[in-house]
Amino acid sequence: MDNVHPYKWLERFWDDEIGVRRGRRWRVFTLIDGDLQLRDGLAHALLRAHLRGRNDVDYHFVRAWTDDYSEPIPADADFLFVGRPKPYALSSISDLAMTLDGSAAIGYFMDPNDGRLGSSVRYGDDHVFSRRALDERFQTNMWRRLDRDYGILMHRTVEVDKEIRSINAFGGLGSLATLCLTVIMLHPHLLKGLVEQVRALMSATPRAHPVQHMEICVRINIPGEPKLKTLLNDLELFWAGSADCPFAYQAVLIAFGNRTDLDFCVYTPQGVELSLRPRDAGRAGGDVWVDDGGPSVPFSGSRFRLFRQIVEHPDEATITGLCRALDFSVASSTKGDATMNRRLAKLVHDLNQQLLRDVLAGRMSESPVRYNKKHQRYQLYGVSARVRPATAA
Repeated sequence: MDNVHPYKWLERFWDDEIGVRRGRRWRVFTLIDGDLQLRDGLAHALLRAHLRGRNDVDYHFVRAWTDDYSEPIPADADFLFVGRPKPYALSSISDLAMTLDGSAAIGYFMDPNDGRLGSSVRYGDDHVFSRRALDERFQTNMWRRLDRDYGILMHRTVEVDKEIRSINAFGGLGSLATLCLTVIMLHPHLLKGLVEQVRALMSATPRAHPVQHMEICVRINIPGEPKLKTLLNDLELFWAGSADCPFAYQAVLIAFGNRTDLDFCVYTPQGVELSLRPRDAGRAGGDVWVDDGGPSVPFSGSRFRLFRQIVEHPDEATITGLCRALDFSVASSTKGDATMNRRLAKLVHDLNQQLLRDVLAGRMSESPVRYNKKHQRYQLYGVSARVRPATAA
């Protein structure tokens, strides 16, 4: 493999990596629950349709977290996993699966110790990526409704019984990312876009990389809850060529090696410029939009006043200064101060959620309004903003 330009592996994935090779067969593994419930069923169906007509591909279904699958590994087999490999941990292919999703993996998946798959993956000490549910309170682990998820394209070459094997996975923190990553890999235009993102990341840190073990972490954004409700129908229209892709994606990290010898390239988003326009001096709220033509989004009075205060008076955006500007009641007791601080923290959280969901979807994944402990005030990160002349209420 080309250590100088390893994105060529991605660029020619279906021709070279998953291409027909003399004397080799591909085994595609998909998880099931119970006897018939197929995990990541749509992703599996799209992949199977793409490989239709190939006589060198075998499909296997493995019950998650059981030792029911005990077939031996043939000498001529290479592997492609649909979904996270970790639930294969008790099967006969566990050693291969765990090279991608175990102690030998690059990324550390932050899973609870109860058989469930977690919501975050960590690379090194500083880079944590977490999926985001629209509302965590009323959702089970299986049926979370997400507007941000992360797909992990995993690749490794290993030697087993003196045979070099290629192991790949279209994994996601959730099923949303597994599906969208599969769509990206199968659609020529989207795959080209992913290759360009990877090339840009690697050009920013030009050096040779070890690529025998490589992961590409891809952020998936759904632009608002209405789009999530129609996602599958919109994907059908997109696949037929009659609509645009219904989700946004960005390669946010490329990792090489293993956890003890880690090398990676990280995406740093460029700043986004926002505009704010108040109504009735801002007490009736106002509108926020991205300057390059994004939709104008109405914000409530309290959220808008908070955002405007941070934009117009950044030096006064301390906890006390913001509470005073927002007319929060200030009690002299410690309990009163704690209540006031929690009220401000909740308002900042709600402001960030609406900005990420309705204004910055597909552009940012981290909260744009954050508390800087060093300077002891709230600041903007990754965005700049200006206030426009007010409109009548």
